[in-house]
Amino acid sequence: MIAERAIDAQPWAATPHAQVALVEWEAERLTKAREEIEVALDKEPENWRWPLVLAPLQANTGDRERAIETYRSGRKLAPHLDFYSPLSGFGQQVYSLEQLEAILARKQARAAERAD
Repeated sequence: MIAERAIDAQPWAATPHAQVALVEWEAERLTKAREEIEVALDKEPENWRWPLVLAPLQANTGDRERAIETYRSGRKLAPHLDFYSPLSGFGQQVYSLEQLEAILARKQARAAERAD
């Protein structure tokens, strides 16, 4: 795979691992995808993109609590990005339907309080 050759060419870089993760995810090899994006995150812990990839993978492999932790830690890196809204496409992959409903209810309650 070409993405794996990029790892060999740049063993210090995070992006080739992220690319392999995306290829593995597309091929539905979620465990391998998760391992690769974890390497990318280890190499670049301040990059807000890697938690956006890792959190849905964690949720899809049955580790929703860790996925939410990862998602929240990524949000700290880029708090103003819409990607990190629980109601975004990424958030909808991380949170359960019940959790999203609770988040939405809290948002609506706060909006109602401000309107009063």
